Amino acid sequence: MKNYFLAGRKILFTSGILLILGAATVLYWVFFIRGIVYTDDARFDGDLVDFAPEINGTLQDVFFREGDEVHKGDVLFVLDQRSLQAAVAQVEAALESAQADLAMARAEYDKALHGPRAEDIKAAQARVMRLQAETNLADVELARVKRLYSEELVNKSKLVHAQAEYDSDKQALEEARQRLILLQKGTCSEDIRATASRVALAEAQVAESKASLLNATIRLDYATVRSSIDGFVERRWRDPGAMVPQGTPVLTLFDPSSIQVLANIEEKYLHRVSIGDSVDISVDAFPSLHLKGNVVRIMRATNSRFSLIPSEGVSGTFIKVPQRIRIRIAVEVPPDHSLGPGLSVEVRIHIRPEKSEDSRDKRHE
Repeated sequence: MKNYFLAGRKILFTSGILLILGAATVLYWVFFIRGIVYTDDARFDGDLVDFAPEINGTLQDVFFREGDEVHKGDVLFVLDQRSLQAAVAQVEAALESAQADLAMARAEYDKALHGPRAEDIKAAQARVMRLQAETNLADVELARVKRLYSEELVNKSKLVHAQAEYDSDKQALEEARQRLILLQKGTCSEDIRATASRVALAEAQVAESKASLLNATIRLDYATVRSSIDGFVERRWRDPGAMVPQGTPVLTLFDPSSIQVLANIEEKYLHRVSIGDSVDISVDAFPSLHLKGNVVRIMRATNSRFSLIPSEGVSGTFIKVPQRIRIRIAVEVPPDHSLGPGLSVEVRIHIRPEKSEDSRDKRHE
């Protein structure tokens, strides 16, 4: 009788324990599990920015190594600038020459437009008189040399030289006379149009030289590459002395301000998740670290749509494969932890039980 009583008490005690555990399990599911969407198919994501030169060149210096912290505006690396500096100097000289030609063309245009000045005519007359005197002297000298040559007192080279001097002075005199005639007649409309055309051509050459200088200066600036972000060097691809083609990365930086969690949830949970839901995040690399976040983006297309191998079966067969949807979770990372893209995490999304059908429709907004 006593053994029967003890056995009954054990059964009652065991049943009570099981009942309590069952009730606790039900309560835990009702208040915790039912309100959570869990996935361990998640990892940190962020912007990895490649820094590459915009021109071909030889690396002169790389100022950062992998793991170094970089601030916005820091010089990351420079290319050899000698040929680029020479190109700038060459274009600057061409611009100065073009500007001088333009100044001369404008002066000629002003002179043609307003006609010759009195002092210009006087100067031309004086030049004609001087050249006339020189020509007369050259004529006398030529006659003297001819006489001496006929008497075989000088050689033929002396005669040739005297003849050349006379011809040169005579030609210069004729040109001076023609210029004097033009000055005395004044400027005609054809001269004005011609000088105006020369001004336009000189202006075009100056504009072209300025554009070439701007291009050469920009190319010189391209030889110095600065960081556009605050971040950390994750990969150094080239060392000084290497030839770097245009667009080939030299450094890759991680922008910590862009860090988020990228999680994949099964499609059957999609209707339970909305933008703004709070998230608990556990980091595999730091077991004691627990972060808070909230859902900021929910994608529409499933991951399989971007797979190289389609998930659909062959024609005539069907195998249902659970699909996964990507969501993005904003998270604040403590500065004393080195967290970056690719680290695995586990996420628990706390859904709001009061969500209505309308609120679920807003999950893609």
